[in-house]
Amino acid sequence: MDKKPSGPGYSMGIRVAGYEEHYKVLEKAEEVLSQVIVPGYDFDLMSSGAVKRMRLSFDKKTLYIVIDFTGSDPSCYFCKFINWQVWNRILNDAASKLRGLGVEEVVFIDWATGAKIDY
Repeated sequence: MDKKPSGPGYSMGIRVAGYEEHYKVLEKAEEVLSQVIVPGYDFDLMSSGAVKRMRLSFDKKTLYIVIDFTGSDPSCYFCKFINWQVWNRILNDAASKLRGLGVEEVVFIDWATGAKIDY
């Protein structure tokens, strides 16, 4: 059944993204992130609760992923360095796998600060 888009956006002449198309990409992204294992542990990014939210841009080219980094000791600078090295590896691995879905850009955002994470 081909349902024609409707709603306030269409009535005002605003082009609205297709829900089903976006949902499929987000669903595949969740599957991919479920395969990214945290080194040294027996869990993945999704089951660990590290991924808080995901959003996909209108054109489906940019995937925004909100990540929770909490858990490292804020007073231990060496711990922060080691933690960041591990996270850098995890995010690079995740981004390369997500690009296989056709997403051109993967943007990770820190849950606590809202800042874009450079990896």
